[in-house]
Amino acid sequence: MFAMLPIDHDAVQALRRDHAIYITDDGRANLAGLQHWMIEPLMAALTPLL
Repeated sequence: MFAMLPIDHDAVQALRRDHAIYITDDGRANLAGLQHWMIEPLMAALTPLL
């Protein structure tokens, strides 16, 4: 299952650089691959960008 996040290329680069979160340049994220312990750090990193 994938999600299309409403973030731009600069935000994607910031996620990679600052949080080691890798999603496609167009904001597509693979949610099915998440482990339960990954959800909170992901949301903490995404919240300021949305």
